[in-house]
Amino acid sequence: SNEVDIVLNGEIMNALSDSGSMITTLSEKRYNPLLDKPELKELSTLGLQISVADGSILLFKGYIQCVISLLDIELIVPIVIVPETEFNKVCPVIVGTIIFCESVEIITHMF
Repeated sequence: SNEVDIVLNGEIMNALSDSGSMITTLSEKRYNPLLDKPELKELSTLGLQISVADGSILLFKGYIQCVISLLDIELIVPIVIVPETEFNKVCPVIVGTIIFCESVEIITHMF
């Protein structure tokens, strides 16, 4: 499985490592009860449309900037907040490839 545990703003969450996704998403249902909830910013001001694998438009509530810990590395990343789906009820975070690329680059420079 491509599921991993990550730490998002100090809370452990189940995440899907999605090599086909350029963005990282968090379900709105999992965002709302965060103890140290980052401010939700409007993504629409950037004029972006995000599409999913089948070409349909991804609905979103906005985005947050927060700390993700993965592979013992902390990164400050933008995360798009999305409505609840059948999948993200079980796995509330989808980690895009940019997070893994940054983590690998940091690890490579450590050695």
